[in-house]
Amino acid sequence: MELTGVAKDLMSETYAVIEVFCMVEAIYLALNVLVMLIFKQLDNAFSIARH
Repeated sequence: MELTGVAKDLMSETYAVIEVFCMVEAIYLALNVLVMLIFKQLDNAFSIARH
């Protein structure tokens, strides 16, 4: 099950909606920043030199 599904199950068990939602948001943000940095490094590594 993916992250949102696990969060939904956890919210229904604990009724801690805000806390679970904030943690899922932080995880998605961290993953997106990581992917963005990886692609930025790949872009710099394979780009044509610009003057």
